[in-house]
This record gives sequence, C-alpha cells and structure tokens, in this order.
Amino acid sequence: THRRMSPLLLLILGVSGVCSDSHSLRYYYTAVSGKGSGLPEFSTVGCVDDQQIDNYNSDSRVTRPVAPWMNNEGPEYWETVTQIGRGAEPLFRNNVRIAMRRFNQTGGLHSYQWMYG
Repeated sequence: THRRMSPLLLLILGVSGVCSDSHSLRYYYTAVSGKGSGLPEFSTVGCVDDQQIDNYNSDSRVTRPVAPWMNNEGPEYWETVTQIGRGAEPLFRNNVRIAMRRFNQTGGLHSYQWMYG
C-alpha cells in the first residue's frame, strides 16, 4: 500500500533541514609596534564563514561595514562596535609594549593578535 506523508512531518523535515547549517563568527584584533610600518597600530576584522564583514582601525577610529548586507545595521550598532574598538585599542597597544619588554626587544616590527569566536 502507498501512504502519504502528513503535512506536519514534511514541515518538521523542512525546518530541520533549514536549521542544520552552521556558521562561524570570528573577530581578529591586531596591534603592531612602530608607527613607521605603514600599518595601523590597531585593527579589528570581523568575519562570518571566513568572509570579512566589517573592520576598525586606529587611523579611522570607526568601524565600517565591508559585506554589503552589513549596511542594513542601524547607526546604534555601528556606534556600539566603534566604541568597542576604541576601548580595546589602548589595551592592545599596551600588550605589544609588554611583549617587547618581556622579550627584550626595542626595535623592529612586532605584533600581538587575538582571535575569538
């Protein structure tokens, strides 16, 4: 005999298929020593599934969208993430100086990087 699937079972199967995708959100914070390097002394990069979505750096001091769909976020979001970048900036610059002192380094280019997500 031939049985029909109930609409509820089809709905459940469809929803479980939609929800099974996994994605990653990662943020990279980087500080470098030396103003003459041509690099910002501090920067952040946000990525979803290894695609850049936004960035902040110590030259602009503003977080900006990179992925087009991030333009949908409102001004309060951008103000909040900009303040997070500005708050982290002095901490990361200080961590570069601490690492240089601990390894008895006075010159050259040094970096301190942190990733979470």
